[in-house]
Amino acid sequence: MPNPTETMDPATLTLFTIAVAILMCAVGLALLLAGRRLLWLLFSLGVAALVFWLVEGGESPTDTNRLIIAAVAALAALVVFILLNRITKPIAAALSAFFGGLIIATVVLDMYRQPTEFNIERIQDVSLGLIFVLVMGIVAAGLAVRWPNDALINLSAVIGAALVVAGLQINANSALAAIVWLALTLLGVIVQYAQLQRERRKRRADAARLALPNPQTTLL
Repeated sequence: MPNPTETMDPATLTLFTIAVAILMCAVGLALLLAGRRLLWLLFSLGVAALVFWLVEGGESPTDTNRLIIAAVAALAALVVFILLNRITKPIAAALSAFFGGLIIATVVLDMYRQPTEFNIERIQDVSLGLIFVLVMGIVAAGLAVRWPNDALINLSAVIGAALVVAGLQINANSALAAIVWLALTLLGVIVQYAQLQRERRKRRADAARLALPNPQTTLL
C-alpha cells in the first residue's frame, strides 16, 4: 500500500507536517507539565509508540500509514486504561509507567533503525528490540510501584521534553537538541514536584481541620 504522503502536493504535505509538529508539541507540553496526573495519555502514547515502531514504514516521522495505525492503537489503549483505572488504580499507574519506559526505549531504538526488507535479519532485530523495550518497561513499572510519584514525574518530564524537541524539528544529534531537552526536562520536574508539594500541603491542612474538635459540640 503506497504511503499517502507520496501523493500529496507540497502545500498539503507542508500543512500535514506542521499539524503533526503542533500535535507533538502540545502532547509533549501536557506530559511535561502535568504528566503525573495524565496517566491515560502516557498509557495511550506508549501503546502508540510501540505500534509505530513495530509497523513497517519509511524514515519520515510523518509516515501516514504508521501514524494512522498508531492512532487507532492509542484509542483502543485509552478505552482499556479507562476500564482498568476503574478496577484498580495502582495497576493502571504501574502500566502507565511501563508504557512510559516503552516510549523511551522505542525512541532509542528508532535512532538506530535502518529500513530493511522483511527477512531473518529484520526478525532478529525486532526480537532483540522487543527484549530491550520490555526490559525498559518492566524497570519503569517497578520504579512506579516503589516510588509512584517520583517515577511518573521523571518519566513524563523526560518523554514530554523529547516530544517538544521532536515537534520543534530540532536535529536530534545536535548540541542544541540536547540543551533544549535537558532544560525542558528540568522545568517539567520542577513544575510537577511543586504541584505535588502543593497537593500534599493541602491534604495535610484538610486532615488537620478534620482532626480539630467542633467548637459547637465542646462548649457545653
